Amino acid sequence: MDPAQRTPSSEQEEFNAADVLLVANPDGTLAAGVPSAVKDMIPKAPVDRPVRVGVSLFSEEEFLRLYERNLLLFSLFALLLMTCEAVYLVTRYLGREAEIARIHDQYPTFGMPESRKIFLAVLGLEGAYALTAATFAVMAWSTGRPRHFQSCGDACAAGALGHVALASGHVVKLHVALLLLRLAGWGYSRFLRYLGKILSLHNPPALPGA
Repeated sequence: MDPAQRTPSSEQEEFNAADVLLVANPDGTLAAGVPSAVKDMIPKAPVDRPVRVGVSLFSEEEFLRLYERNLLLFSLFALLLMTCEAVYLVTRYLGREAEIARIHDQYPTFGMPESRKIFLAVLGLEGAYALTAATFAVMAWSTGRPRHFQSCGDACAAGALGHVALASGHVVKLHVALLLLRLAGWGYSRFLRYLGKILSLHNPPALPGA
């Protein structure tokens, strides 16, 4: 065959076992040498590419396990936060008469009916917030998308600021616990958003729900 007419397929047909050079290593393993013409035709084994985060180095599998473990922890944290939100709302509703009286004392120009409407309006706003935050948390956990964690973190931050403005002096310990949980939710959501962005940029199919 004319060398100018040779194709990779014809070269591969002429390649045979006699062209392989085997070298025995001291540990008993064998190293094979093949002609350069067909070297590129040999399929290469997949390599587990590393993911660099700061100064640490994780393989994709290790990083994915870290992300999935934190997703599970986030689901437990979200359940705790939603439970605390529900207890807070129920506690405020059960103690509504004391809070209505406190509003009336602070703003004497308001009668008791007006004070009751103000209390119910504030409680309704907090209930709507709790439902919205729970929706964002469920979406973030179920999809694992960075933008949903961003929304969840924003909701937690807004809830923490609003809680300082709207919370009453009733059940102070529950107020403090809820405030700290919302701040923790904001930080944890940002952390998982960061991990999710790294995974989606490095290897999109590896991101759960992406």
